Amino acid sequence: MAASSTSSCSPPPARHYKRSSREHSVCSPVKKKSSKTPSLDDCLDDLDDILKDARERKSRRITEAEEMARVNQILKADGYSESDLFFAQALNLCTHRLHRRAFLNFETKEGRYNYVKVS
Repeated sequence: MAASSTSSCSPPPARHYKRSSREHSVCSPVKKKSSKTPSLDDCLDDLDDILKDARERKSRRITEAEEMARVNQILKADGYSESDLFFAQALNLCTHRLHRRAFLNFETKEGRYNYVKVS
Protein backbone atom coordinates (compact mmCIF):
# COMPACT_ATOMS: atom_id res chain seq x y z
CA MET A 1 0.00 0.00 0.00
CA ALA A 2 1.53 3.29 -1.06
CA ALA A 3 1.13 5.92 1.66
CA SER A 4 1.96 8.75 -0.70
CA SER A 5 -1.03 8.09 -2.91
CA THR A 6 -3.49 8.27 0.03
CA SER A 7 -2.02 11.28 1.85
CA SER A 8 -3.62 14.61 0.95
CA CYS A 9 -0.48 16.54 1.91
CA SER A 10 2.05 14.58 -0.10
CA PRO A 11 3.15 15.82 -3.51
CA PRO A 12 1.60 14.18 -6.56
CA PRO A 13 3.62 11.39 -8.20
CA ALA A 14 6.48 12.54 -10.43
CA ARG A 15 5.33 13.13 -14.00
CA HIS A 16 7.11 14.28 -17.08
CA TYR A 17 4.48 16.73 -18.18
CA LYS A 18 3.46 20.08 -16.73
CA ARG A 19 1.04 19.73 -13.83
CA SER A 20 -2.27 21.52 -14.00
CA SER A 21 -3.17 23.91 -11.19
CA ARG A 22 -5.87 21.63 -9.90
CA GLU A 23 -3.44 18.79 -9.13
CA HIS A 24 -1.32 21.09 -6.97
CA SER A 25 -1.92 20.42 -3.27
CA VAL A 26 -0.80 22.71 -0.44
CA CYS A 27 -1.14 21.79 3.22
CA SER A 28 -0.02 25.09 4.71
CA PRO A 29 -2.48 27.39 6.50
CA VAL A 30 -4.30 29.96 4.44
CA LYS A 31 -2.51 33.31 4.45
CA LYS A 32 -4.45 36.23 5.83
CA LYS A 33 -4.72 38.90 3.24
CA SER A 34 -3.82 42.36 4.39
CA SER A 35 -4.87 45.43 2.51
CA LYS A 36 -1.69 47.20 3.63
CA THR A 37 1.38 45.97 5.39
CA PRO A 38 2.32 48.51 8.07
CA SER A 39 5.52 50.39 7.50
CA LEU A 40 8.32 50.54 10.01
CA ASP A 41 7.26 54.10 10.89
CA ASP A 42 3.70 52.90 11.56
CA CYS A 43 5.03 50.18 13.85
CA LEU A 44 7.25 52.65 15.70
CA ASP A 45 4.32 55.05 16.12
CA ASP A 46 2.20 52.22 17.53
CA LEU A 47 4.98 51.25 19.92
CA ASP A 48 5.35 54.87 21.01
CA ASP A 49 1.60 55.05 21.71
CA ILE A 50 1.77 51.83 23.75
CA LEU A 51 4.64 53.19 25.83
CA LYS A 52 2.85 56.51 26.43
CA ASP A 53 -0.26 54.66 27.58
CA ALA A 54 1.79 52.50 29.94
CA ARG A 55 3.46 55.57 31.46
CA GLU A 56 0.09 57.27 31.93
CA ARG A 57 -1.37 54.17 33.62
CA LYS A 58 1.64 53.95 35.94
CA SER A 59 1.33 57.63 36.81
CA ARG A 60 -2.40 57.18 37.46
CA ARG A 61 -1.75 54.20 39.76
CA ILE A 62 0.80 56.23 41.72
CA THR A 63 -1.67 59.11 42.06
CA GLU A 64 -4.43 56.73 43.18
CA ALA A 65 -2.14 55.18 45.80
CA GLU A 66 -1.16 58.63 47.12
CA GLU A 67 -4.81 59.71 47.29
CA MET A 68 -5.81 56.53 49.13
CA ALA A 69 -2.99 57.15 51.61
CA ARG A 70 -4.40 60.66 52.18
CA VAL A 71 -7.90 59.23 52.73
CA ASN A 72 -6.47 56.79 55.28
CA GLN A 73 -4.56 59.61 57.01
CA ILE A 74 -7.63 61.88 57.12
CA LEU A 75 -9.81 59.13 58.59
CA LYS A 76 -7.26 58.49 61.33
CA ALA A 77 -6.93 62.24 61.99
CA ASP A 78 -10.73 62.41 62.26
CA GLY A 79 -10.46 59.87 65.08
CA TYR A 80 -11.59 56.72 63.31
CA SER A 81 -9.89 53.42 63.93
CA GLU A 82 -9.24 50.78 61.29
CA SER A 83 -11.58 48.51 63.27
CA ASP A 84 -14.51 50.96 62.85
CA LEU A 85 -17.21 50.07 60.34
CA PHE A 86 -17.22 53.67 59.10
CA PHE A 87 -13.48 53.46 58.35
CA ALA A 88 -14.07 50.42 56.13
CA GLN A 89 -17.08 52.04 54.43
CA ALA A 90 -15.09 55.18 53.64
CA LEU A 91 -12.15 53.23 52.24
CA ASN A 92 -14.47 51.09 50.15
CA LEU A 93 -16.26 54.17 48.78
CA CYS A 94 -12.95 55.88 48.03
CA THR A 95 -11.70 53.05 45.83
CA HIS A 96 -13.69 54.82 43.08
CA ARG A 97 -11.84 57.86 41.80
CA LEU A 98 -14.78 60.29 41.71
CA HIS A 99 -15.88 59.40 45.25
CA ARG A 100 -12.28 59.64 46.49
CA ARG A 101 -11.83 63.09 44.96
CA ALA A 102 -15.13 64.26 46.45
CA PHE A 103 -14.16 62.87 49.87
CA LEU A 104 -10.80 64.64 49.70
CA ASN A 105 -12.49 67.94 48.80
CA PHE A 106 -14.51 68.04 52.03
CA GLU A 107 -12.94 70.24 54.67
CA THR A 108 -14.80 69.06 57.76
CA LYS A 109 -15.15 65.76 59.53
CA GLU A 110 -18.95 66.14 59.48
CA GLY A 111 -18.97 66.76 55.73
CA ARG A 112 -16.89 63.65 55.07
CA TYR A 113 -19.07 61.60 57.45
CA ASN A 114 -22.30 62.70 55.76
CA TYR A 115 -20.85 62.06 52.29
CA VAL A 116 -19.86 58.49 53.16
CA LYS A 117 -23.21 57.79 54.84
CA VAL A 118 -25.35 58.99 51.91
CA SER A 119 -23.20 57.49 49.16
